[in-house]
Amino acid sequence: MRDSECSQAEMSVQLRHVIQVNGQLRDAERVEALQQQQLEQQAEATRDADDLPTRDDFSADLILREENGFELWLGSMDDALSFEGLSRHGMNAFLNCALEECENECFPFRVGRGRRARCHARGASGCLLDSAATDGATSLIKRIDRHTARSLALFDSEWYGSMLDCDVAYLGFAAQDCDEYDMEPHFVDAISFLDQCRHEGRKVLVHCIMGINRSSAAMVAFMCERLGMSLRSAVSQASKQRGFILTNPSFLNQLVKKHGSEEKPIEVDIIEADDCDENAIDRSEPSKQTRRNSPDNFIAAVSLRHHCKRFLKRLALKKGSNQKAIRKKVSNDMESAVEEDGIQII
Repeated sequence: MRDSECSQAEMSVQLRHVIQVNGQLRDAERVEALQQQQLEQQAEATRDADDLPTRDDFSADLILREENGFELWLGSMDDALSFEGLSRHGMNAFLNCALEECENECFPFRVGRGRRARCHARGASGCLLDSAATDGATSLIKRIDRHTARSLALFDSEWYGSMLDCDVAYLGFAAQDCDEYDMEPHFVDAISFLDQCRHEGRKVLVHCIMGINRSSAAMVAFMCERLGMSLRSAVSQASKQRGFILTNPSFLNQLVKKHGSEEKPIEVDIIEADDCDENAIDRSEPSKQTRRNSPDNFIAAVSLRHHCKRFLKRLALKKGSNQKAIRKKVSNDMESAVEEDGIQII
């Protein structure tokens, strides 16, 4: 095997470690959020049933946001049909990376044969209630359950525009989530579409069926191609926010082949830690460098940095604390951790 192929194989292995660690951490955060939501629902159980909030099925994750309002969200088909969540977050662009499968998933929910007749009325009320409704489209959107949404789904800009009552940009393509499927032909159109949405400051939901492989591959390709991010930074950012992504090894290998050729082997500090001292890691001694590149220490260091950054983010919300002193202590703790044999996860 040539040196370049060895390097790409090594990078694929290391990126899978990053995804594994970030996926476990993200799952733990979701469990914590779900438990908190259940506690809040129990506390409101005595309220009148009409006043209780409806269950929110929107579970897409915000990957990045820019100052002009451009946002990239990564999610599933169910998120693409959760109109309460789409409306609440102001979503106005969609990249569907599994168009054919989405249509097949929704077909059994449609009444009669063929596609449902198109609704030309603006707003959700045009599809669900007559003009006597007085509570507005936003309230009506909250009443669209998952089955109803699937029975109405058409997956194009006109339909989303009528449901959300806004101008919507839409692109769909029928990629397959299977071994050795070539995603490369789809990247050109996907990247061009997302770049246009970025220029227009849109909020984009990138989705497939589960929001794991096809959609994440397209998003990471865009982040590398147009945002100037390295492959390791893009994968780290996406997996940190979404969790387990790119579980199809062929998709990850394709990204490594296209965007990882100029990258250096990943070290323990690949996860950005904006609030920590990047110079705290001593690279002068080869023996320590060797220990850092071992798989166990690599995973532990990624987790260490993630927890430090999460802690500092929470710290910023607290008033009256000596943040400067605490930040210095966290940085010193990180320096001590990476100097030891076998970094401990905190």
